[in-house]
Amino acid sequence: WLRFLYEHRLGACLADDMGLGKTLQTITFLQSIYSTLERVLVVCPVTILLNWEKEIEKFSEMDMHIYHGGSREFPLDKKIILTSYGVMKKESEAVFANINFDILILDEVQHLKNVRSLGAFSARKIKADFRICLTGTPVENDLSEFYNILDLSMPGIWGDLQFVRAVSNAKTRGIARRTASPFILRRTKAQVLHDLPPKIENNVYLSLNEEELKFYQQNMVSIRSRINSSTSSAKYGEILRGLLQLRQNCLWQNRTTDTHYKNIDSTKIEFLLETLETILEEGQQAIIFSQFTTYLDIIQHYFRERHWKFSRIDGSQSINKRQEQVDLFQSQKNPIFLISLKAGGVGLNLTAASYVFIMDPWWNPAVESQAIDRAHRIGQKNTLTVYRPIIKDSVEEKVLKLQEEKKQLFADLLSTDDDDQVFSGRLTMKDFEMLFS
Repeated sequence: WLRFLYEHRLGACLADDMGLGKTLQTITFLQSIYSTLERVLVVCPVTILLNWEKEIEKFSEMDMHIYHGGSREFPLDKKIILTSYGVMKKESEAVFANINFDILILDEVQHLKNVRSLGAFSARKIKADFRICLTGTPVENDLSEFYNILDLSMPGIWGDLQFVRAVSNAKTRGIARRTASPFILRRTKAQVLHDLPPKIENNVYLSLNEEELKFYQQNMVSIRSRINSSTSSAKYGEILRGLLQLRQNCLWQNRTTDTHYKNIDSTKIEFLLETLETILEEGQQAIIFSQFTTYLDIIQHYFRERHWKFSRIDGSQSINKRQEQVDLFQSQKNPIFLISLKAGGVGLNLTAASYVFIMDPWWNPAVESQAIDRAHRIGQKNTLTVYRPIIKDSVEEKVLKLQEEKKQLFADLLSTDDDDQVFSGRLTMKDFEMLFS
């Protein structure tokens, strides 16, 4: 499929399910035409630069160079250049616009999903004879993201954004699927990995203790009051701040001025510690995801009290330090991995884990799926158990309801039939009102 599109100088979006080896498939394709290539640019999140390097070294004999770091110089004598989206944006004019590439590969291209972002603009300016977009989630929120990813792989395929407005309803969105289908290849785990161990997902409902519940309810009253009394222009900001505050209240009471994190009341942490004790006694390994680094700090405090060894990635480490943390976990030296959802939710191979904890849900289910599939992928030998501790009768239950609605968006654009299910979009004011009802 890639060879055919390459030979006809079209464009490709490889959108296989997360964990099915998109990186390896791309490397195999490059190796098959390596003798004919002059220069290939691979752009990916900085967090997975070293993963690309390791995969190329392991599965090919191709000459490559990582173009990243403070004292970088562009190597004109290397065929395969690896760089990050950050470097691409900074040097789109000074470096990349002056070079013609045989192939441009955009990995985890959902990072460029906003059509008006600097990253998407910079990627469009790069001259390449053939473009490959790699993503396990080609659409997360709305049709404009789907449009943008296809347009990055085949500029002009859909015309301008007016096309999005024309097909963003149930009757005509089949046009989008049919137009894109020759250039998108998507296989799911259920279709191709019949021997992959099962994934068991559990929503564990917990009740706040008396003190936590009082704290949560007081904040809910205060937040509603702020929203109701705010001007129309300020209301959206108040809603976002309130939503963030309530989500954090489900995790811990906001009394974290003491950096030793003593006397932190958290029903979820009690559940986590109790469950982890059993997991560690069985000699198993676990990954803990949270969107809040402060929460990871609090959890880390309890781990150190118990002398539990753990790795951690939260966005503050260098790429070499990140890889070191991954290696310690994969080699079973550290049985627990604390990961910030945004910093480590994509691009990592963590198949040593048998358990995953999603400590705080978010409305976009694709983000959680990406995180879980760090462990549920090729190479996993054990059943993967996923725990989502959810606070009963809280904003978290309503976030789960929004997740179900968002999952429909993915099916709308990537299914093979022409059903008439309702198209899902971004969060609306009605959604926010439901969250605070």
